[in-house]
Amino acid sequence: YAPRDGRVIQNKSVALTAATAAKAELEIRNDWVVGNRARKMLDETTTVAVTEREGAYVLDFAFTLSALVEYQINRQSFSGFNFQARKDGQSEYTSSAGIVKLRDAYYSTPELNWPPAPWYGYQITLANGKTVGAAVVDHPANPPSTWHQSRGLWMLNPNIAAIAPYTIHVGSPLVLRYRVVVHDGPTPTAAVDKLAAEFRGGK
Repeated sequence: YAPRDGRVIQNKSVALTAATAAKAELEIRNDWVVGNRARKMLDETTTVAVTEREGAYVLDFAFTLSALVEYQINRQSFSGFNFQARKDGQSEYTSSAGIVKLRDAYYSTPELNWPPAPWYGYQITLANGKTVGAAVVDHPANPPSTWHQSRGLWMLNPNIAAIAPYTIHVGSPLVLRYRVVVHDGPTPTAAVDKLAAEFRGGK
């Protein structure tokens, strides 16, 4: 269902563009190539800024995807940005309202994805009793997204292609922005709400 043969993202460079005692910024450049002849289809430039705030690590991502040919992402349940969590311990999804009880999404049925939300979180209680987790914040400038969340996949996946196909046109790059909040302990709801409101209110 998710073919990989002949589809490769090749890293071209990773550069530290700024660094202080409180913040680091990286720029990552990748080529998206397809086929035995490694035809380049798309240029990716990703920036990430890392800070420590509200008792958590905050990572702000901006992905700029520039197509060299018209590039269509077909409608599908899962795709795009994906925070992959640890695969051990007792896990729960969270949101501003607390523990999420929605049924699992299903890989072949986009309609079963979870509804749009400013953020969802994921917390894991490990065998040693420690709890860790993360939350992913969706930016309102991104295309409308539903979330592919399944308790057997250990991930947070806002997906811009679950509602309808999405085409990246030549000369019109797709820019996607996400904030990831990585924390110890159960989801710090008030802190994530604050960080989400700040991020979603920015331009």
